[in-house]
Amino acid sequence: MMHTRILANFLLAISLATSSVLAQESKDPSESLELTMTLLPETAKQPDALTKTIELPAQASPTAVDKSAAGLAKGNESRERREGGLDTAAEARERGREFGQDMAAEAQENRENSGRGNAPDHPQPPEHPTPPETPGPPGP
Repeated sequence: MMHTRILANFLLAISLATSSVLAQESKDPSESLELTMTLLPETAKQPDALTKTIELPAQASPTAVDKSAAGLAKGNESRERREGGLDTAAEARERGREFGQDMAAEAQENRENSGRGNAPDHPQPPEHPTPPETPGPPGP
């Protein structure tokens, strides 16, 4: 019973998918959306007007030169700051690495010295003190 229901749903899904694909196919090319149009200016006689090379002025305007120089200076400053930041990060990374190695060496030393009683930071505990001598009877 369960398998019949699954098979029926599967066949229904397949039929819906194929019917939508068949409905989209059209034999008439004018109904297809894959048309290419080329629009030309009214004065153009051939498509060469669209593909010809555009000539740029020989010299940029003074305003463009000034803005370009300002942008170049700002970009160079930004690059210098970024490189300085990378140097600082590299130095911090190296200091952190050295610190970690120092801490690992100290921890290794502490592990080796623990329980031996000869660790320089932990001297032997003092001997237990003896009780004070009791005074004798008071004098004559």
